[in-house]
Amino acid sequence: MTHSERKQYSAEREDAREAYRRSVAAGVPLSGAKLGAEFGRSERWGRDRIKEVKAEGNGGVVTLAEGVTEADTPAEAAGERQVPAQPRGAAATAWLALVLGIGASVGANILHTVNVVSDGTRSLPQVAGAAFWPVALVVAIEVMARVRWPASVGYALVRFAGVGAVAVVAAVVSYRHMSGLLAHWGEDPLSAHLGPIAVDGLVTVGALALLAIHKARKEV
Repeated sequence: MTHSERKQYSAEREDAREAYRRSVAAGVPLSGAKLGAEFGRSERWGRDRIKEVKAEGNGGVVTLAEGVTEADTPAEAAGERQVPAQPRGAAATAWLALVLGIGASVGANILHTVNVVSDGTRSLPQVAGAAFWPVALVVAIEVMARVRWPASVGYALVRFAGVGAVAVVAAVVSYRHMSGLLAHWGEDPLSAHLGPIAVDGLVTVGALALLAIHKARKEV
């Protein structure tokens, strides 16, 4: 974490503590889940900020668990490192995997549509339709990762079910296009069936890696 990132994160934590103080003063204390959700963070993150506020009246000592305490001093920074930092370039590598997989999928969908399905005719709606599914998956992943969703089971089910549905449809459509294209090019049946799985696997790994990186950043 760079100096500027630490400074920004410290300011965000103070904003969260102040939000909790205001809620207490108003007689409606925020829960850890609600406080975390207000800042796009986890319930655990919200509970930690609440503990820090409560510790202000306890000599600056934060109770972490029964019988365990940690001073609200530089040692707090050690607690931040409980979430392992991502290696340099992790996000770029994950994006590379996703872009390569999506690029191969889009290309195969378009080539199969133009050369096989439509017998060489280039219809813009057909080409756009073939390219839509992989692109829709990228957009769905970005929406899931970047939007600050309320911390509730309902929202979690909606976003995971929605992205899962897009992923399954995109995988099936892209598999059929790529498998048909490889068979059209004269590949043996085994290669024609296994090739698309490798591409879908690359997309899956890249997408899950980006979501993991985003979750780790929220937990810090």
